[in-house]
Amino acid sequence: MRALGSAFHISMNGATAGNKIMNFLDKNETIWGNDIIRTIEEIELFDLTFSYDGKTEILKKVNHTFTVGLNSIVGESGTGKSTIVSLILGNYILKKGELFINNNHIKSYERNSYYDQIALISYNTHIFNNSIRDNFILANENVTDVEIFQAL
Repeated sequence: MRALGSAFHISMNGATAGNKIMNFLDKNETIWGNDIIRTIEEIELFDLTFSYDGKTEILKKVNHTFTVGLNSIVGESGTGKSTIVSLILGNYILKKGELFINNNHIKSYERNSYYDQIALISYNTHIFNNSIRDNFILANENVTDVEIFQAL
């Protein structure tokens, strides 16, 4: 009975993972532009409303401006913190509201130049079983000691 229960549990985990993969593959990709961004001075959320399922709004008309430097978003679980970060990173397509970077819509920028200018430090980070340097090399193969120490 234990073996049967274990097999059932494993198959349910596999089915859940399979559904997540299929949902991910069915997702529309964020559209990016061709403008090169050299620095981010300001990120502005304007009347941002977002729903994962098209029915329940997770964010409702959020307005906020992030300026240069270290910014944080804090709040109770389920209040939309991770969703805001994912929208800023371009992981989701905006349906309602606007997201401006330096007074230009996020969609106007070229993806790689945008990602070169922004970083996320999550509470849920993963460090691979290797040296700290090897972990940094995953993001930038030419990273220097100075850059590593600044980031740390």
